[in-house]
Amino acid sequence: FYGATETTMIKSFYQVPEDVPLGVLPVGWPLPQTQILVLNQTNNLCGIGEIGEIVIRTPFRTLGYINSSIEQQQRFISSPFSNDPQDLYYCTGDRGYYRSDGALEVLGRLDDQIKIRGIRVQPGEIEIVLNQHSTVAESVVIATEESLENKRLVAYVVAKPHQTISINDLRYFLKKILPDYLIPSVFMVLDALPLNPNGKVNRRALPAVETSLNQSDSFVPPRDRLELELTQIWSEVLNVNSVGVLDNFFELGGHSLLAISLMTRIQQRFGKSLPLKTLGQEATVEQQAILLRQQTETKPWSPLVTMQKQGTKRPLFLIHPSGGGVFGYLELIKHLGKERPIYGLEASGQDRTQQAHSQIEEMADHYIQAIRSIQPEAPYLLAGWSMGGAIALEMAQQLQTQGQQVSLLALIDASDIFTDRLPLDQTNLLLALCQSRLHFSQEQLSQVEAKLRQMDSHQQFVYAIEQTKQHNPHLIPPGFGSEELNHLFQVLKLHDYALKNYSSQLRNAKKYYAGKITLFPAKEGLASKSDNLIKNWQTLADELEIHWIAGNHLTIVQEPQVQELAARLQICLEEAQA
Repeated sequence: FYGATETTMIKSFYQVPEDVPLGVLPVGWPLPQTQILVLNQTNNLCGIGEIGEIVIRTPFRTLGYINSSIEQQQRFISSPFSNDPQDLYYCTGDRGYYRSDGALEVLGRLDDQIKIRGIRVQPGEIEIVLNQHSTVAESVVIATEESLENKRLVAYVVAKPHQTISINDLRYFLKKILPDYLIPSVFMVLDALPLNPNGKVNRRALPAVETSLNQSDSFVPPRDRLELELTQIWSEVLNVNSVGVLDNFFELGGHSLLAISLMTRIQQRFGKSLPLKTLGQEATVEQQAILLRQQTETKPWSPLVTMQKQGTKRPLFLIHPSGGGVFGYLELIKHLGKERPIYGLEASGQDRTQQAHSQIEEMADHYIQAIRSIQPEAPYLLAGWSMGGAIALEMAQQLQTQGQQVSLLALIDASDIFTDRLPLDQTNLLLALCQSRLHFSQEQLSQVEAKLRQMDSHQQFVYAIEQTKQHNPHLIPPGFGSEELNHLFQVLKLHDYALKNYSSQLRNAKKYYAGKITLFPAKEGLASKSDNLIKNWQTLADELEIHWIAGNHLTIVQEPQVQELAARLQICLEEAQA
């Protein structure tokens, strides 16, 4: 049977034969005193086999909708074939056509049909396949309300009891059955689909698409400056906030038109051209970064790293810790929102063509020149983690000397600049890497230490790279080997030397900074291991504000502790902005 509530339910029927034919069954022929027409967009009759909107003409219909005059005019229209104002047709919103035997066939809803880059898509077809997956109980597929040229399919899925849905498995399952243009760009797993009182899916109540939602079961963040800049370009082109270096361009919603835009922006950003055809095989950020590295570098180096471009508020500048990289801030930036631009300040030694600074004062002067190229005038917002705290302090002091105001000086578990520092030990440093980044157990660390103590410096670096690739192959970018690790260690030694010299200068200083220091010490970090560290910071500034954060020196900028850090820092940023 087929019909609509507005035409008192059943208006056509089809008697199913014993030998049911394959394919979709028709709904047959109309009941007495009823016409069922198929009209095109100009309200003219469609021919046999021509698809249009199904319209019902019958005296057995309701009077219309209560308190909904607009929908009344859209659904109940005057007959295009007579001048009788009482001769109203009801527009069902269903798509269909008449077969050659005169039977009506219903294809689905007009408002469910989606046009994706010129191809008509019926989401119900995708939902049928999704529901065949062993872990899926039910699903709904919609199109995002983006620009016409960049609509994306979004699948909402609910797992069967005691089942876990893997997005990667789901996408692979669909690819075996459906063409590429029918594969949703985004999958969202829900506990249940929202329903109307009549039990139908309430599509308007479906949660908004999380553009920061990672669609891979294993997310790998950018690991160097080139990968970071590429993920930013991908985010802009695809309108997705969080892009991993192993994510596939086309699985994130990319298509041929967006691929052209992507390559154009890469050309504009780097002055290098990647042929469009390379995206067919090199469809990840990691692979594109490899291709770009193979070309001659043309972009001049700068300590400024754009971590986030969006926002209208004053920018925040994050100063690197020892070693010179700024990628330890990525988790923090993710939780600070999109209201202000965020820039990292990377040490010159990170770029092997640049000589690393050996004095904190030199670093501060260099970085001030860089930030004033972005923001010429005060007030400034500065934050530094670990050794970055000492550099931020020196930058604030130099800016004050230049007559510039610093409205926020945030030190995140800053290095202890008040006590003598032990010489940097390469073996201990590599063991710390194994513990913090490879998560080795104490037993594993003991075995690694025994091996490292028997090796010379070069052998230690080779062994460390081998262990990293074995236990966490995506921790370092392709091409990073023992030479690069040795170079990083040399930068660390220079920074350690610079911090020692700076500490000796500050040890006896009083009221060195005529302003407020906002300190974010980790509860299990550097300050927790010293009785006098907080008091010592108080001797260097007019005012000290303290926000204790859960975690240790490393985990304070990692999940989940970084969420507390971001929330506290956000409050301080808003106060400084005001």
